[in-house]
Amino acid sequence: MNQPDLLKTRVIMIWLSRQDLTSPLSGPADYETPEKGIVRLSNNTQFEYSHFLSILYEKAGIKSVEISGVFKPISYEPDNGKDLPETSWIAVYLDGRWQLIMPYFVCTRRKHTWLSSEPTNKETMKDDGEGPVFNYFYFLMNPKQSINWFYPNEPKWQLLKRALQKEEYLDLPLFKSEFFELGLTLVSKNSYNLHSEEGRVMIDILSQEDLADEIYLWYDIALVTCTGKHNVDTQKMIIHDNLQRLVAMVKHKEKWMFQMTLPIEGVYKVTIYASVNGDDFGPIVKFRLHCEKRFDKCSMLPADPKEVGFGPGLAAKDGGLLFPSHSNGFYSVGHSTVFTVSFVLAKDIVEAIEVTSTLAQTEEKGVKGFTNDVRSTVDRKRGCVDIDITIPGEGIFMLSIWTMLDNGSANQTKISKLACCYILISNPDIPPAVQTRKQREARKNLRLALVADTLDGIESAITKCVYYHIPMEDEEVENANTRAEILRLSRDIKFTIQNHHLANVRRTLSQVEQSRYAHYFRHDITELQKLKQALKWKKKYV
Repeated sequence: MNQPDLLKTRVIMIWLSRQDLTSPLSGPADYETPEKGIVRLSNNTQFEYSHFLSILYEKAGIKSVEISGVFKPISYEPDNGKDLPETSWIAVYLDGRWQLIMPYFVCTRRKHTWLSSEPTNKETMKDDGEGPVFNYFYFLMNPKQSINWFYPNEPKWQLLKRALQKEEYLDLPLFKSEFFELGLTLVSKNSYNLHSEEGRVMIDILSQEDLADEIYLWYDIALVTCTGKHNVDTQKMIIHDNLQRLVAMVKHKEKWMFQMTLPIEGVYKVTIYASVNGDDFGPIVKFRLHCEKRFDKCSMLPADPKEVGFGPGLAAKDGGLLFPSHSNGFYSVGHSTVFTVSFVLAKDIVEAIEVTSTLAQTEEKGVKGFTNDVRSTVDRKRGCVDIDITIPGEGIFMLSIWTMLDNGSANQTKISKLACCYILISNPDIPPAVQTRKQREARKNLRLALVADTLDGIESAITKCVYYHIPMEDEEVENANTRAEILRLSRDIKFTIQNHHLANVRRTLSQVEQSRYAHYFRHDITELQKLKQALKWKKKYV
């Protein structure tokens, strides 16, 4: 109510979104009966839909402008850019600036896989009905997003600092609205046509930090046109399933990196998909890759991890593996050295979970497994799992981590599920990180403190690392900080529950709920909430 013009703008748009333009309406065509007259004229194409909305806004005292231009339909392909359909939309003046509304897209009766009913990308729902819907994405659009579909005849109505030329607009990636609704940003080259460098192409996508472990991404790559000469290897690699194994989807915290090696010259098409539950994947952006020179050292990964990708994400979280010691999906490791990956186990499955790991490498004759070089150890007392890998030689290795949990049936059958993968590269030409003797000693002390698992010991080891100029952003230090914070909160929760003091309960509950460990402590939060209510009742009535 503090923004009456915004409220009126939205209310009018919602009203219009509920009008049925497909049924014949009767009545005089005047401004006194818009639900009959003007809607009927719109239905008969005598009256532009956007023009109708502009009149409504003007009558409501909201400054608006009708904009004409072209847009990219779902079937759009850049080769057919000259035949884009014409459309019109609205700009309204709110809060001291012009903002864009696409009425033909806001008002729709179609089903929408990830329809956002409110202006947030944190909550999504399915539209299972057949009636009119209000698609908020196209209401007060971000100009940096709207330009991906809508190109006005007058450049000033792009509302961008630098207006795009028509050729630039036509070459933008083919986005779906879900890409932006899920809080994603393309940080690599913003072009539909990407050209390889020595047979390599990289696509980088960034997520909002709080949504990075709440969505799945996936991809599909296909060879559309081949212009190179085949050999025995390329004939095998261009098979669709094998092409997927030439792409490494590496996740590092909130960033996904699609690293593609192309086995032969030609044109490829790449589609990236997304899902909020791991089942219903929908396309969110498409690219076309041009390869003038193949990558000479193409080697397929041992397996295609599909939506799990490389690096911990939603699959690890769903599998009960939380707070990884290594957040990247790609690491360079030394030959014959031991590489250890650790996870905190979700509290409610510590006693039931089983974790297994496999290590594999692609060779000329196929895929070779190294069962004796990887070991998974579940420490139920600490609530952690450690995976120790001894690198058996040189080359590219794929570490796959599987979790097994009860499926909930009466016979308590356990189902194995892929939770996380890593790419490990052993190359003697890559020099080890330069460290001083004191830094090496500080890291060794930190690892020993994590094994001992005492809060004081871990905090002391972290302090020593910082003293010797090991940054707090270092993965080992970050992992130690995570363990220390879990131990600290666990101690505070235990003390609070034992002492039954209302002020302490409120303080501890607030700390845990606002921490990034709230999901891990969700059962403790419920217990603290019950205790708070009991203590409030006791204080009031006893």
